[in-house]
Amino acid sequence: MATRRVRKSPENDAKEYIMKAVDKTDKLEVKYISSFKGRGVVEYRGELNNFEESQRRRQQRNRADSLVFLFDFSWQEKIWCVDAAREDGSLGRLINDDHKNSNCKMKKVMA
Repeated sequence: MATRRVRKSPENDAKEYIMKAVDKTDKLEVKYISSFKGRGVVEYRGELNNFEESQRRRQQRNRADSLVFLFDFSWQEKIWCVDAAREDGSLGRLINDDHKNSNCKMKKVMA
């Protein structure tokens, strides 16, 4: 009798890749959004900053007409920001979490 492989929860799957500091690219395809959703796990990697520093960087980059890869989130009653401006080859910095025209949904995972 064949044994069934136990499926990892999405959160445990995400934690595994976060701890390895790699993207889950073996099953990830870059393509337009389709009816098949919720299967990718990528980490939005970058420099962690407080709210004040993120606002300073945002203003500085907007004045310079440069690309802005800043992701704001709240944690422990404070606003934080991940600055992914430095290219590191990861796919997470390319996602779009825009509130009106998003192509993904972000989920915080503590690892």
